[in-house]
Amino acid sequence: MTTAMNHPIKINGMKRVQSKLETGSDIYYYFVVPRQLYNKYTKQRYSTTDNEGALNLGSWIGQRLKQYVLEIDLNFKLLAEMSSTSSIGETDTSSDQETNQEILVTKCRCKGTCKTNQCGCQRRNLRCGDYCHPKNKACQNF
Repeated sequence: MTTAMNHPIKINGMKRVQSKLETGSDIYYYFVVPRQLYNKYTKQRYSTTDNEGALNLGSWIGQRLKQYVLEIDLNFKLLAEMSSTSSIGETDTSSDQETNQEILVTKCRCKGTCKTNQCGCQRRNLRCGDYCHPKNKACQNF
């Protein structure tokens, strides 16, 4: 990932992995940039280790290396309660017909009684359901 508009590709590094890349197919080189840079990001130049423009690319780089840019939203926030190892959040493939929005379903995968805050459902004051852990007979949070 880079936040720089100018991020040259170092030829020296490419030459070190040349034997692994010479398969006869194209080489895909991806830049991951924040959303603000995505529409302005241009094809990057090739450089030496001194950041000078590379003069000798070699045909395998000049003809086969394809540059792509991917956008990432750095403002995306993962809900704190979804980061627990004892619970997961899933987006249900069904949707609410009236609001036409996807439904967020919270599931825990506890193997115990689900009576402590280690259980994701208990921690959010929710009851466990059959969708959480249908085979866990020890659950006391139904």
